[in-house]
Amino acid sequence: MKYKNTIQLASNCFFIKGFKKHLLIDFQREEWFHVDFNLFKNGSLDLAALEKEEIDYLIENQILITVPTKLKKKFSPILTNFDVPSIIEFAIIDRNSESHYPIEKTLIWLDQLLLKFCQIRYFSMPSIGDIQHVLNLTSSSNLESLELLLPYHEQFIVFFDENLRLFPKINYLVFHSAPYDKNEIANGDTRRLFVRESILSSNNCGIVHPTYFSHTRKHVLKNMNFNSCLYKKLGIDINGKIKNCPSMEFAFGSVDDIESIKITDLETEFWYIKKDDIHVCRDCEFRYICTDCRVRVVDGIKSRPSTCLYNPYTNKWKGDKDYNEPEIFTTRA
Repeated sequence: MKYKNTIQLASNCFFIKGFKKHLLIDFQREEWFHVDFNLFKNGSLDLAALEKEEIDYLIENQILITVPTKLKKKFSPILTNFDVPSIIEFAIIDRNSESHYPIEKTLIWLDQLLLKFCQIRYFSMPSIGDIQHVLNLTSSSNLESLELLLPYHEQFIVFFDENLRLFPKINYLVFHSAPYDKNEIANGDTRRLFVRESILSSNNCGIVHPTYFSHTRKHVLKNMNFNSCLYKKLGIDINGKIKNCPSMEFAFGSVDDIESIKITDLETEFWYIKKDDIHVCRDCEFRYICTDCRVRVVDGIKSRPSTCLYNPYTNKWKGDKDYNEPEIFTTRA
């Protein structure tokens, strides 16, 4: 008996429609493809407008798969809902030479919120004792992943060379103000990044650039449902003020009066501003794999980040020939 077959998008693949170009993501192989053709029409796979060579290319790369028609329902598309069990999932803690708020009190409070990911940024030189204190506190916490940003100094390099294996929660070490640029893996899976740039304040963040793209399934689904930067996030600025982001002006309170802050106070409208709500971003093929900033925006709470260097209507990056600042060409509401 001859069975009928059908062609469909592989369950591990995801298509993002842009204004002019589009993106295909293969979560299993952790790859993405920039394509000129649109695979969907009115929400359904539409191959009628594709050339045979294009279809063959997608089948050869297992983006499209051939399955028996009667088994089509067993190859369901990716579920796009997203959430995390933590009250606060991610926190940024900023410190400099003028920071006197108690780091221990801060980390204990964040642990009570079931914090999973934390970035601690030192804009001036801490002592080895300060770093050891933080590492000891986080070792027994609910934290799953710790990133440290430190000024470059030989004593830090030696310390982590000798002790990194003792602190497996460290997944990223960034040394700013370094004499060279270098990206390497240390102790098996901890990434170490050396950058010449001097990162002296929270003003250095928010850049939208391919360097910071992430095409993991979690990041894509988060971008589809919530704000990828601010959802379930807290920032502690250099003065101990508790905010949605260290760069924001509005604060919920400070570490000094941390006991008076209610969990319900931590949720903000910024959590729910997703890429499909933002002018220009919603027409960009990179919208679900890039980052976002609601602090540095062009004009208004739902305008594109002023730090974005890409025009999705011309597919040109700032610095390319004939680049121009994007205007809203579409009539989407």
